[in-house]
Amino acid sequence: MAIPQQSNAVFYHPLDDASEALQGSSWDSSAAFAGGKVANAAYATAGGGLTIGPAQEVTAAGGAESYAALDSEKFAVGYNNCMVRIGAVGEDMSITWGTERNLAGLSVPAKVAKLSSTTFVALWEWSADVHAIACGLSGMDVTLLGGSATTVASSLQSALGLSATTFMIVYGDLRARSASVLAGSITWYSEYEFDGVAELLL
Repeated sequence: MAIPQQSNAVFYHPLDDASEALQGSSWDSSAAFAGGKVANAAYATAGGGLTIGPAQEVTAAGGAESYAALDSEKFAVGYNNCMVRIGAVGEDMSITWGTERNLAGLSVPAKVAKLSSTTFVALWEWSADVHAIACGLSGMDVTLLGGSATTVASSLQSALGLSATTFMIVYGDLRARSASVLAGSITWYSEYEFDGVAELLL
């Protein structure tokens, strides 16, 4: 663990001194501190404990539409130009990007929903249909496993992965539909219409 810097320290106790040095005191030049002999030090980070890494450009073409964390390091991003891409967060908080994958050659938003740590489903709406395709990972690149479309009454609102083999979509005027994914093949189930906003929120 790195020695805390004076600008971030709240207080510290040197091992050879019972006194407390508060933030703003000139204690980082002391022999005890310079030698790493510091105990019971506390120091603040941005956001009350949140360490923020360097800013990264999400994409050069089309803004991000949705995100889905796949595991503790990797996540999937869906873009407004119907593309998806994988990002990975390193130990130094930097982000490494895989290659963008075009889903349909359309300028429509793509949503993503996690299935497992190595699979997710990407969805987009076109001509009153919601299209879904199961996606896998090959290193940092996206592989397309297979897809299917279902007709919906109106606009796609959100998508949610339920398990490694199922997901659901919410669309239109409080309607939902679930689907299963098996070996890349997607099967849609019957539409469900919610009885009011309260039920949807539950």
